[in-house]
Amino acid sequence: MEREEDTIKREKNRAGHQLYRCLHCNHTFSETPLTSLYQKHLPETEIINICKLLAKKNEIRPIEEIT
Repeated sequence: MEREEDTIKREKNRAGHQLYRCLHCNHTFSETPLTSLYQKHLPETEIINICKLLAKKNEIRPIEEIT
């Protein structure tokens, strides 16, 4: 995990997520990289449904079959 002083805030992307820039490599990234639903173009209702299923301690494969 990078330290806070290693990054600076940039503008927000079209979806409204905050963007950051690494001062070492100049890579720009959003506030949610490497999360399980990152860059999944799903409707909000489906994301909520998936989160509810995960909260009930379902496994990933059955959730994938359900959705």
